[in-house]
Amino acid sequence: MKALGLCGSARREGNTHALIRAALEGAREQGFDTDLVFLNELALRNCEGCLRCQDGTSDGCALTDGYNDLIEEVRDADLVVIGSPVYTGQVTAQVKNFLDRLYAVSSSSKPLQAPDKKGITVTTLASGRTDAEATRRMLNVLFRYMHCSDVTDIVGAGLFRLGDVNGHRELLVQARNAGASQAAKLVRV
Repeated sequence: MKALGLCGSARREGNTHALIRAALEGAREQGFDTDLVFLNELALRNCEGCLRCQDGTSDGCALTDGYNDLIEEVRDADLVVIGSPVYTGQVTAQVKNFLDRLYAVSSSSKPLQAPDKKGITVTTLASGRTDAEATRRMLNVLFRYMHCSDVTDIVGAGLFRLGDVNGHRELLVQARNAGASQAAKLVRV
């Protein structure tokens, strides 16, 4: 079985990365293979609104920048962990671009629908928990496309500087436990 992490932070070794990594470690403890993709390191273009994905001239996104390969990784994963820090009250531009382009998947011959899969969202922010809600909802767009209803949300509030999460061991444990728990549900099936 496979767990895939999608990190929407531009900072490697940042707070979002650390929590996603912890969730993947929990899945690995259940015997899962894991992979972590940094959206910031991909050369994904913005949706151009060409609608070739909808008119049947393209199966998936018509842009040839690796997005369709990334979607295949999402399809192949049994557990998907997606995370973003809060930037101006919302997900990062990298995550927004990834989510915007899910439109291309909606009419693909290989739909993303997989209600048996499990998900985890990771939201990190410098301010309080209540400011995380818009980002958390936006991250869950991926799971709505997948028709996946078993999603665990992790919110790391009060994390501003690189590595602040290391002073919040309870968050790292929560993320690891979420990964292990979601993976265990899949192993039992």
